Amino acid sequence: MDRIQSIATLAAPAASTTHERCDTCRQPTCRCEPNTSLTVPSYPAQLLIALADQLTDRRPTATLTHRVLGHALATAATRTLSTLPTVVQADAASRALSALPQLAQGWITCGEYALRLRATAREL
Repeated sequence: MDRIQSIATLAAPAASTTHERCDTCRQPTCRCEPNTSLTVPSYPAQLLIALADQLTDRRPTATLTHRVLGHALATAATRTLSTLPTVVQADAASRALSALPQLAQGWITCGEYALRLRATAREL
């Protein structure tokens, strides 16, 4: 009986490691389920994505000017950051502004700049 009980004890998973195993594949280290902390964009990235959406929703073929960019940025910031505390809003806005792609010397369309914004947002 001792040998059978010891084999059964070895075959049974330890109670301390059960919670560490994946529910899908039962492996101790698993990548079945994505880490949600890495799939949700940061607030600055969300602001850049919202800004890109603003620029492409209206007239994506229009020439981008500082005035158009400022208006779209204000609208995107209001929609994206308005529910956050003031300190978080300021930090997210300053990080997003510092990451804005440079405007080209020549003409650039709103749609082209939106593509650059989305690429920058992926890097944040």
